[in-house]
Amino acid sequence: KRPMRTNPTRYSLEFINKLLEHATEQEKDLIHFFLNSGFRDEETAFSKYGDIDFAKGSINVHAKPEFGWTPKDGEARTQDIVLQDRFLERMKNRMERTNRKPSDLIFPQVRKEKPDMHLIKIVQRVAKRAGITDKRITLHAFRRTFGSIVAKEYGLEQAKVWLGHSDIATTQAYIACDELTTEQSRKKVKNMFAGVGD
Repeated sequence: KRPMRTNPTRYSLEFINKLLEHATEQEKDLIHFFLNSGFRDEETAFSKYGDIDFAKGSINVHAKPEFGWTPKDGEARTQDIVLQDRFLERMKNRMERTNRKPSDLIFPQVRKEKPDMHLIKIVQRVAKRAGITDKRITLHAFRRTFGSIVAKEYGLEQAKVWLGHSDIATTQAYIACDELTTEQSRKKVKNMFAGVGD
């Protein structure tokens, strides 16, 4: 018997909003960053304000030779990730609020100019404050959430590009499908075939 593949973990919007309700402004910045960029843990830790193109409204991953760090597969995404205006405004506000410049890390260690490699602890603290104890908190689930939203809106190929996957099969295995009740499924199927005659 082949083992059944489990559905990849992603966060619901309800879950994310519950986190945001109990997060400080600094913590909200991190949660929104993961959700809007789809970046891997390390990509986020090494991100600088200069990686965000505020004029074009996009972001990409770039090598950070000063830290001896390169992105997975050694290169940037083949296409910039387009960002929503609200998120761009949030990042501008964070930059001003923390008195930073484009060459500065977005999420450095406290009182140090080094990448914070323990960003998970920040999200775990927020989850604890929100009383979330029944769910394992991972940063990768934000990435899957981003990928699932992009795939639903723009298709699997676009999700592959923005996630930085080299193989579409990786993206397919990555995307979490919507969990529907039987009644919801029935309504969707009815709509799918509504235009087909007798």
